[in-house]
Amino acid sequence: MARYQQPNPYDLLFFAADVAQRRLGLPGTTAHIHLELDGHVDLDRLRGAFDALRRRYPVLCARCETSAWTGRPRWRLDRRPRLADVHVHTLTNHECAQVTDGLLNRPIDGRRQDPVELHVLRGPANDVVVLRWTHALMDGRGGLILLEELHRLWKDPRAMAAPDVGDEGRDDYRQILGNATRAQRCRAALRLLTGRTARGPVGIPPIVRAGPVRCSPVRHILRVLTPVQRRQVEANAARICPDARLSDYLRATGVRALHETVPAASRRAGVYTLLAYIDNRRHGLGGVCWNLTSALPLVVPVELAMDRARLARLLRKQMENHRAAGTATEDALNLWWVTRLPTAWLAALARGAFARDDALTGRLAMRAPLSLPLGILGPFARPLPVFCGRPLRNYYAFRAPLPRPGFAIDVQLTADGLNVVGVCLEACLAVEALRVFIDRFVTLLLSPETGLAPGAEARRGSLSASQSA
Repeated sequence: MARYQQPNPYDLLFFAADVAQRRLGLPGTTAHIHLELDGHVDLDRLRGAFDALRRRYPVLCARCETSAWTGRPRWRLDRRPRLADVHVHTLTNHECAQVTDGLLNRPIDGRRQDPVELHVLRGPANDVVVLRWTHALMDGRGGLILLEELHRLWKDPRAMAAPDVGDEGRDDYRQILGNATRAQRCRAALRLLTGRTARGPVGIPPIVRAGPVRCSPVRHILRVLTPVQRRQVEANAARICPDARLSDYLRATGVRALHETVPAASRRAGVYTLLAYIDNRRHGLGGVCWNLTSALPLVVPVELAMDRARLARLLRKQMENHRAAGTATEDALNLWWVTRLPTAWLAALARGAFARDDALTGRLAMRAPLSLPLGILGPFARPLPVFCGRPLRNYYAFRAPLPRPGFAIDVQLTADGLNVVGVCLEACLAVEALRVFIDRFVTLLLSPETGLAPGAEARRGSLSASQSA
């Protein structure tokens, strides 16, 4: 009898966005984690560990099918997969950025290929291991958990014979809904039908569209902050925002950098919008290959954009209000009802919105394009100084942007460092404009007010820290 992993509502939303983007000639909703190693990894042993990982989590080599009854996508698990493949790219120091951009522009079609890929970018002296997947399968935290498990399997060959962990049978989305009653579900449905679930105002758009979205190439830029610079960022956060968290300081700094780089005409009145993310994994390594992150809306009045202290306090207060009001549960209920619609319908609506600059709001309760799509991902659950036999120098996660707003910024906190990755569609935002924003963001992070701290300069990449050409 066929076995399936049924996507949860978060997954279904990413499925719809992925289909919509690929119909516009875009690569879709892919995500990456890059691990920079000292030296060259043993490819045969890495391939064996990856094969064992796919046996532990069979959805990693599943195929996407559409249910004949519901029309929804689902992952079929009982196919006989071929041996795991590790894609090796032999390159020079100056080719890493181009290969990364090439991977960003390559779609993953779950109907015909595995939803998760492992690549090795092999330079003359060092490797970069890349875990790449379709975002409809899981979020960034799930990717980090998989890499931790891959390293464990590499260290202990006896563990390679371990059976399927049963991750595909979990229903962690039910935990997000909490103790929502049938009456609350009915009220959520009523809000959806009456169009009262639109989530917040439309933020100041940071992008002037330069051309048609269709078939636009994707580019990326990376900035790496050293452990010394990470400590400088934390010291600045403690000085400027003593009653807020580091994440609030990062978001407040991002808003200020955006405010300083968007056209003056765009910021005369209005608000900046962004999201805060909450990881809903609660039971160890359970719920790995899923999207299980709630996104809560944050709104910043334009007149506060330059004051990071007040801005960080405002963001912290909004998060406290979200927790008190149970916004994550309400958001999960709204999304549960939205995804009762056929996924193909949602994809058609998303495609129209991406192509026409429309906001997916109103009756479908989708969010308008954000002013600042900023994601923050924490480090591995345990320090990982060595990965698969080689010293781990650095790592960072990022994802392809949605066509609206057309770019995305990801901040990766490692055990002692910090990385900023920007990704953009060239039709929406010129690479040089993205570079200006990221450089301003890093400059502000490293300085209590303006300018870089004395002697501090963000390292720009080569093979070990790639950046867009």
